[in-house]
Amino acid sequence: MKKLWQKNNQKLDPTVEAFETKEDLILDQKLLLYDIEGSLAHAKMLNKIGILTKDELMKLEQGLKEIVKLSIKGWFEGFCMICRNPA
Repeated sequence: MKKLWQKNNQKLDPTVEAFETKEDLILDQKLLLYDIEGSLAHAKMLNKIGILTKDELMKLEQGLKEIVKLSIKGWFEGFCMICRNPA
């Protein structure tokens, strides 16, 4: 499967890819709640300066809160294991 960072059909060096992405998913899990907190603050600022409407802000807040709920339930931990060890 093509990775997000791949250009065209170029082959990635497996050694470099393993080194570059080794703990990314685990680190992403650890940072998730902080990333969401930052995203919420950024969305509120964008609303305050008129780039996002109140309705858009509310939809973003609802979506991000849903991600928090999924994280607390451990949904992303299972997802991480699937990504690291695909069948």
